[in-house]
Amino acid sequence: MKKTFTIHQITRSNVSPERGSMSWLVSDEDGRERKVSSITSLDKSGAIVAAKAIFSREIPLVEALWLRNEGETFDVDFTTFNETHGYVYREVYNDMCGHERLAGLGKQVGWIFAVLAIAGVVWLGWSLYDSMDALKHQPPIHAHELP
Repeated sequence: MKKTFTIHQITRSNVSPERGSMSWLVSDEDGRERKVSSITSLDKSGAIVAAKAIFSREIPLVEALWLRNEGETFDVDFTTFNETHGYVYREVYNDMCGHERLAGLGKQVGWIFAVLAIAGVVWLGWSLYDSMDALKHQPPIHAHELP
């Protein structure tokens, strides 16, 4: 499986004097964006010596990415790697789209609960007002005198 990627953004950070992290925002030939992350080894001057993929399936991609710059477009052939490690072909993004939608919904849960709470308070207030108004329009109850 051969894929074409374009690098949109590169982020580097130092975790310790000898370790760091590096992430890339890339898009494939269909324009679908994804973030790829790695752990980096640094030399004494802080320069990156090697980058190791966090997810084993991304090893060929990280190997191709860590020596490239923003704006570059390149091809990666995953065929040999997938055959060697027993990975079957699958569309990576289909599985991730559901997780991304679910994560987006999770961020909205607070707003959903707030709107439901406000709607509940308004409904209770209207119910109380309506029942009090109905009581106000009923004829008064007369007390009966005992003989």
